[in-house]
Amino acid sequence: MTAGRALACRTNRGCWPSRSMRRAGRQVVVVVGTSIKPRNESLTDLAQLLLVGGPFALLLASLAAYGVAVAALKPVEAMRSRAAEISAAEPDQRLPVPPTDDEVARLGKTLNEMLERLGEALDTSGPSSPTPVTSCAPRWQSCGPSWSWR
Repeated sequence: MTAGRALACRTNRGCWPSRSMRRAGRQVVVVVGTSIKPRNESLTDLAQLLLVGGPFALLLASLAAYGVAVAALKPVEAMRSRAAEISAAEPDQRLPVPPTDDEVARLGKTLNEMLERLGEALDTSGPSSPTPVTSCAPRWQSCGPSWSWR
């Protein structure tokens, strides 16, 4: 038996490796193939796992992302609720600033500095100091500053 060169056997079911051989004076083609049933079963199992596990994994990832977002926005909510409580009657109140060095902490520090400046402005301008009010009337009346008392 002598072996010839490798050939490709093409049929309507695919292509398998083959080898041309001579045996007892006759030319013989040996075709080597294997079943694709195990591969198809594995693909079916994978598809079933993805159909069941995919939505479950998506749900878990969504819940985890929601938890992270709530935890990250907790200092902002604390600042918002305290800002809603601050009034002109108690101008010395300040916003809570988280102990981190991030954007939220810098925002809280900036807003507290603004509240400090507003408190100082309220302290320096009392009810006895005049504030100019500019009003412009129609052309036939005079325009000019007038003084009002707060």
